[in-house]
Amino acid sequence: MPYVLIGRDGNEYGPVELETLVTWAADGRVLPRSTVRITPAGESVLAHTIPELGLVDMPPKAAPPEEQYVEYPRAADYPPTKPSKAGLVSITFWSVLSVCLILFTDGFGYVMAFLGIIDVFQAWKRKDTYLFQIITIAAIAMVVAAAGLILR
Repeated sequence: MPYVLIGRDGNEYGPVELETLVTWAADGRVLPRSTVRITPAGESVLAHTIPELGLVDMPPKAAPPEEQYVEYPRAADYPPTKPSKAGLVSITFWSVLSVCLILFTDGFGYVMAFLGIIDVFQAWKRKDTYLFQIITIAAIAMVVAAAGLILR
């Protein structure tokens, strides 16, 4: 009775006689879970169900015992990191620089004030934890700069 081996790649090999299939199994070309179609009947079976091939279906591997696993701490177990004060430092720098330049020069302070306003919007966009303080520093800088221009 002819057999057709259906490979992992989906290609069909055969039809071949049982002796050829036994040789392929001995060579390792037929695995226990390989699909074999019996040609006249058209029935597909797994190779380990054909006793002449001498293939044994291996049971699925059992999970290793629980004691082999190590439970590592999860990220939620760690204390939260401190928020960065980079935005706070940046707005303080731009605000002080813009106030000084507005008071002591003619035009450069406006450029620095504009950069400070951009910094406020970036802090708002990234939802900075120090957003209230950043806006406060920027507002104080604008009030001081406006007062300096009026008193000038």
